[in-house]
Amino acid sequence: MQCIAEMVCLWPIPGALIQYVKVFVDAEIGIVVGVVYCASMSITAFAFVGVEVVAACALEARPSTRTEHNNVNQTIKFSAVYLPFLAAAVYVLAGFLVTLDVSAKDSSLPQVSWGGGEAIQSSTDSAFVLAAQKSRIPALDDVVNVFILVTAISCANTNLFVATRTLFGLTKELEQGPGQRWYVNMLASFGTTNNRRVPMKAMLASCIFLWTPFLLFIKGDGPGIKVCMKKACQGSRL
Repeated sequence: MQCIAEMVCLWPIPGALIQYVKVFVDAEIGIVVGVVYCASMSITAFAFVGVEVVAACALEARPSTRTEHNNVNQTIKFSAVYLPFLAAAVYVLAGFLVTLDVSAKDSSLPQVSWGGGEAIQSSTDSAFVLAAQKSRIPALDDVVNVFILVTAISCANTNLFVATRTLFGLTKELEQGPGQRWYVNMLASFGTTNNRRVPMKAMLASCIFLWTPFLLFIKGDGPGIKVCMKKACQGSRL
């Protein structure tokens, strides 16, 4: 992805990924990449919209009347139809507002290998925090930082909930027993709950990669680091 981004900056054309494959690899493969690229857009939109959160929550509902059941169905339909438009509007509006205050050439932003210039040591890589700092409103950047932190924790909690319920739903129909293979028994254990009817094993399994965000704290990473390949950082150009 970094190579593609660098090529887009060096050769900015519409449908860059498809054209690069056609020119540098094969024309027919470029057509295939174009079809796959269009198909992947719906998957990408699904990942950013979060309709699955509503569906997972709906599975937890236990409507006792037909009216409540219809209300659940209407909620899912409304979310599936309007959430993509709402998410797209928020992304576009947020990006537009940031560009009003933070320049793309701002040295506080992470630098890229083809951009030239040197990255300065900054307390953040968030464009929203930088915009708050430039507003000169006292403590606004700290407020934005806290808001982003709370939002990140909320998103992590939501993703953990969805991952847990998905793993639980996929494995709850499996049967455990001495005649089953060991991996079937292991997967079937994720479909069980504790005394409080909480799929604790599925939740713990969903936390396996909980440590990965802390890789950013490894020496040499973090705010102010230049985004480039090793040779590019040493001064060579593509």
